[in-house]
Amino acid sequence: MNEQTSNKKPFYKRWWFILIAVVFIMGAIGNIFESDEKKQEREQEKIAAEQENEKKEKEKEEEKKKEEERKANRSIDEAIAEDNDNVDEAVLEDGKLTLIADGKTTFSENTLFLSVYDLFEAMHDGFQDESVNEVYVELLTTMVDTKGNESVEPVIKYNYSRESFEELNYDNFSSMAYGEQWRILREADYYYIHPGIYKNLKDKYKDNLSVEGFK
Repeated sequence: MNEQTSNKKPFYKRWWFILIAVVFIMGAIGNIFESDEKKQEREQEKIAAEQENEKKEKEKEEEKKKEEERKANRSIDEAIAEDNDNVDEAVLEDGKLTLIADGKTTFSENTLFLSVYDLFEAMHDGFQDESVNEVYVELLTTMVDTKGNESVEPVIKYNYSRESFEELNYDNFSSMAYGEQWRILREADYYYIHPGIYKNLKDKYKDNLSVEGFK
């Protein structure tokens, strides 16, 4: 064994290893003897965060409860206007529920006519309230006169009294009327189709219908 090899120090005696060991030991000692004040501060922060989360959850529950109570206490017209995407306005006055839908963005008279069924479903919801004696429906769209002037007008209207509506077997009738909306108008107490809409309807949509009809 040569002299150079025999004089080589083991790694654990070298200065850099000793320095690393000292730093590690100092850090460990620092953790062990960390002040009670630091520990207490971290514990308080943890408790505060938990309390904040609990507060937020409680606020969410209270908001949810308030919203449920608000919905439970709505009038039928408020409920339909808020929950039914096919109804733009609903007004209940003296037992008469008026439902208004804006169909001015539809592509043709025939797609507009399909809304008759959507409003019939909303009418069914309205009659679930005992204070409703009659439901009147108006479907609006933009019309253009011979001079090119535009105006939003009611182009399809119909109404049912409670008595007339309850004569229907709703489940069976709604299935029949799903593809034959004219049935809804034919059974109504009164209906009206704007002449400009009527003349462009497909025959299958205006089967058995005139521009205006009474029961």
